[in-house]
Amino acid sequence: MPNPICVDCQCEFRSVKNGTIVVTMTGLHPYQMWRADTWGCPGCKKEIVIGFGQKPMAEHWQPDFNEKLDAERQRGSRIEYDYERPTPKKIFGWDAASKEPSKTVWFDADFHYNLLRKKE
Repeated sequence: MPNPICVDCQCEFRSVKNGTIVVTMTGLHPYQMWRADTWGCPGCKKEIVIGFGQKPMAEHWQPDFNEKLDAERQRGSRIEYDYERPTPKKIFGWDAASKEPSKTVWFDADFHYNLLRKKE
């Protein structure tokens, strides 16, 4: 089977990282964890995540879901988030780095996830 093609550069994507963790989200809440592969374009450096497993590694209703996600973070695994819709790169809110209110900050899924964990 041919590799995915970058439409902009008209060349094949190449494997960048196997075993990327993908967390599917419902709103700001983690729903499922999947293993997949990250591929990148050697020209423009755009990346895609493809090659998902047949079933999720963990689901939100399982008692050890948060522990599995935390273990992947501690391992230094690459974690990507799937919000199922385009997510704005900038939002109004709190700047996690400087701890100051900010009109525009980079959307940081880990920061929002940790905020939700504190409320539990």
